[in-house]
Amino acid sequence: MNAEYLTKLIEHEEKKKEKAFEDARDLRKHQIGRLIIFSLLFVFVVAFIGLTNPNTLTEVLKGIVLFISGVGAGLGVKSYLDRKKD
Repeated sequence: MNAEYLTKLIEHEEKKKEKAFEDARDLRKHQIGRLIIFSLLFVFVVAFIGLTNPNTLTEVLKGIVLFISGVGAGLGVKSYLDRKKD
């Protein structure tokens, strides 16, 4: 091993760390964007349906809560089974 090889290896590791940082930053931006979009959509649905038909609003909200709890339960079971395997 010579100095040139070690220099290239160090540069490669630095580029890898920089890329991982950029990927994490981009992921955060996308998550915030999705949160804003879904929040606006939720507010629109609640306002639009709530003003036109309050009974339908309660059914829609029940459906949303059931969907979110189902997704959460599914992810919880998956993570539990994954930990159990290890």
